[in-house]
Amino acid sequence: MDNKLAINAVAGSGKTKLIIKKLSLKKRTCIITYTTANQNSLKERIEARFGYFPPNIHVFGYWEFLYSFCVTPLIERDFSGIIFDIDIQSKIDRKYNYNTPSIYMNKYFLTKTFAKWLLNSKINYLDRINYFFDDLFVDEVQDFASDDLDWITSLANLSIPVLLVGDFFQQTYSTSTRGNKNKGIRSDKERWLNKLRSAGFDVDETSLIYSQRCAPDICHFIKDSLDIDIRSKKNTKNKQVLLIEKINQITEIMKDDKIVKLFFRNSLKYKCVSTNWGLSKGLTFDDICVVLNPTTFKAYKKNQLTTLAPTTKSKLYVACTRGTGNLYFVEEKKIPKGFKEP
Repeated sequence: MDNKLAINAVAGSGKTKLIIKKLSLKKRTCIITYTTANQNSLKERIEARFGYFPPNIHVFGYWEFLYSFCVTPLIERDFSGIIFDIDIQSKIDRKYNYNTPSIYMNKYFLTKTFAKWLLNSKINYLDRINYFFDDLFVDEVQDFASDDLDWITSLANLSIPVLLVGDFFQQTYSTSTRGNKNKGIRSDKERWLNKLRSAGFDVDETSLIYSQRCAPDICHFIKDSLDIDIRSKKNTKNKQVLLIEKINQITEIMKDDKIVKLFFRNSLKYKCVSTNWGLSKGLTFDDICVVLNPTTFKAYKKNQLTTLAPTTKSKLYVACTRGTGNLYFVEEKKIPKGFKEP
């Protein structure tokens, strides 16, 4: 299990940049990620580096890789695809009294059981990966949950080098859920890292601990308030973390299109340049304004942001690390009604 490495990074430290830098025209490379947005971003950055998209480099969405690379070429059987819709999967569970077959109607995989089925099968997907690729990267590894996390750790058994890169605290997405499978591990950083270690990965927690995006004061705030160890590589000293409480100042920020407003949810209900906390992942802005809902505002005022639900804390961390400049906070209920859509 040599050359198996997992890097736990911080926001803005250059996770994807590291992968792009390691790519070579002389190696057959496989890159796996979960979200379509990150898959497209990887492809754009690879093309930007080489001036074209090299035929020896392959970027896969996770489900695409399982289905099209690991399963269908190795099984003489016709499948009809994957069911992604959670509501449909719940209806199927109820139909079978929660004893749902791994392959529904003998032709559809379900996201919640696909990885478990593959791990329990006799399909030699590891041999196929070894045969076709010289190295493998997994970007945003923190997104892999439930049995999908077990599948990711199985890659430690490959003979080729494997690099996993991600940020434990940016868990704004989950590939799938199946009961409590790996749920506790994904809410405890040390347990998560130890799972990677026990699978055979060396864990690096220091090489990408410095953010190239966030100013020192923003990093200090995140470390003190969210208990996330993030450090700044910048020397910028004039960027601040400010709670804006005066209505006239809130109005000016809401009007300023150069300051992106980040909401916990329902950003489209407001007439301003905005997005939701979770959807801002992977984006970079200048000054940002994080809008606090009642729960997060109460925790902010009491200096208890570390007590937020893990998913909420992750989304807040993502939001707070989107800017290169100032970080403003605004209480949502103080936003003037004129900025709300009818």
